Amino acid sequence: MIYDQLYQGDWYIPGQDKMVHGSLSYDPTNGPKLDVVGDFGWNVGLINLVVGKTTDGFVTLLDVRRGGGKYWNETNTSSAQYYPGFIFHGYKFEKVEELVFDNVSFSLFNLIEWFNIDSLQEDDFGNLFQYKPPKDIELACYEGCSARIEFYLFRDYSGGQFKTILKQSCKITLSYKSFRSFKEILRDIMVFFRFLSVCTYEQSYPLWIMLGNSNITMPDPNMPGLRQIPKEIRLIYHNSFYNKNHKVRRSVEHLIPYESIANSFEAIIREWFKISEELDPMLRLLVNPFLDKYDFSVEKFMDTMRAAETFHRRHHTNAVLSKEEFKRRLEQLCAVDLTDEERKWVREKLNFANEPTLKQRLA
Repeated sequence: MIYDQLYQGDWYIPGQDKMVHGSLSYDPTNGPKLDVVGDFGWNVGLINLVVGKTTDGFVTLLDVRRGGGKYWNETNTSSAQYYPGFIFHGYKFEKVEELVFDNVSFSLFNLIEWFNIDSLQEDDFGNLFQYKPPKDIELACYEGCSARIEFYLFRDYSGGQFKTILKQSCKITLSYKSFRSFKEILRDIMVFFRFLSVCTYEQSYPLWIMLGNSNITMPDPNMPGLRQIPKEIRLIYHNSFYNKNHKVRRSVEHLIPYESIANSFEAIIREWFKISEELDPMLRLLVNPFLDKYDFSVEKFMDTMRAAETFHRRHHTNAVLSKEEFKRRLEQLCAVDLTDEERKWVREKLNFANEPTLKQRLA
């Protein structure tokens, strides 16, 4: 999802006969854009689904907005540009309701660095590598959702005959007991990379996302005609958390190293999921500074202060005096010679007077 993509082929709106030729491009900075010869209709602004039959298989686009176009009278031809919200590569979805899944695999920026598990070894002469994958980590995130973290060795042979790149990596797989919309799944992925951002003290984001639906399968290329295997569907979208300035951080730079919480990792993840919905405003304020952490702004400090205040407000005593004492003092103030309108004004002004000040909360 952080790499350039290009798909060329024919595109159409499900249920319509009209088909146009064009190319879909994606880069992590600017997002996806579909350039077509012709258009889907000059008066069509937002399209729910567009399907493409491309050189890389079927591609489904969701929430496609028209961005502009041109028309040439001399040749009676036109072109148009469209901007999809989401790209599903690998399957033809004809209805929005079909975009449900029961598992997802993904990797995150700084994930393997945070686990800091090195399983690649060489002999005494430095010319023979051995790799023994670490044991998978099994987690129960919440009722109906479990996670498995797998470690593996990635091999890149693109350097040619005499060059091979080996890279240790890991992925997280979430499995659900029932089908979920992809937006619900994205929220669960966000829970993980928010947590990782805090632990590594660096903005994290998905490197890639592969969705799965147990009802969508494909022939096993190793056993053609004998069995079916799950088909992976790549999800691509413009990720606002991505920034090329974000750094790979070493374990010594992590705010919360994995080793320090390894024994209670599952319990922490379960609690993180539990509070993520309840404390979403606080978590949003807490992690927002990571987006542009290398640029100074007063707002970053204020966001952190507001996050601390929100957390304190929801989880600590939210009163300076007891309710009975505060009520007694308020009644004393209103007992003086005041008109009904003045008494109402005093009560409104003192409505939140019993809450701690920011200074008291921070202390």
